[in-house]
Amino acid sequence: MSDVYEELAQMTPNSQKIYARNAKILAQEVVGTIWMPYSFYATEAKGSRMKDADGNEYIDLTMGFGPLILGHNPDCTVQVARETADKALLLGIPNPYQGELAELLVEASPCAEQVMFCSTGTEATMYAIRIARAATGRSKIALFDGSYHGAHDYVIMEGDLTNNPSEPDHHPQGKGVPEETTNQIMFLPYRDEHAFEMIKQHKDELACVIIEPVQSSNPRLDVGDFLRELKEVCAACGFHVSSGVPERTGRTR
Repeated sequence: MSDVYEELAQMTPNSQKIYARNAKILAQEVVGTIWMPYSFYATEAKGSRMKDADGNEYIDLTMGFGPLILGHNPDCTVQVARETADKALLLGIPNPYQGELAELLVEASPCAEQVMFCSTGTEATMYAIRIARAATGRSKIALFDGSYHGAHDYVIMEGDLTNNPSEPDHHPQGKGVPEETTNQIMFLPYRDEHAFEMIKQHKDELACVIIEPVQSSNPRLDVGDFLRELKEVCAACGFHVSSGVPERTGRTR
């Protein structure tokens, strides 16, 4: 491993300097999105590739951890962004374009009925959990080990598979999360059918079950059947299912 670290240091001296400087002034995030001795810093990207502060080029398999379905800086969106920036960068009141975009999103997504625009995934999952609790009158939240859902108190949890991988323990990824909050979370095993039994057993306590279908930290192509069965189990337990998981086709997507 030391050889890898030495090679990394030789490849990314500028990133190492930036990290040392930033550590003095920037609060480093709790969630370890990239497990390295220090972060490498991306400076530009196009299509499927990005460059770091030392000019090294990488193939980006995460695409902004999900949303960049057209790749980095696609010409069509960059042009529209430039035109829009000439009109305004920030408006404190609603604009007429929100509804038009929302209609397109509902048309494109098999699960959407209404749209709320959020600045981050943290904000989106925070609202989703609150809505689920309001609708069900229950408070417990089920999360899957290995998933990422943002950085607010209810989702900044880390699984522990030591005692029983099929029923993971969990704990906050950092200090400052009350024990009462931690107790409102139930961790489920990812790609393990025992998760279905846990959901059935605790269905009267759960406000919702949240999953990152294809985990950004564990990208795989063999999760289709698991997701479809999860959808069926949640529906059978009385949950309102919102997902884009396709119906069974005889093959795993």
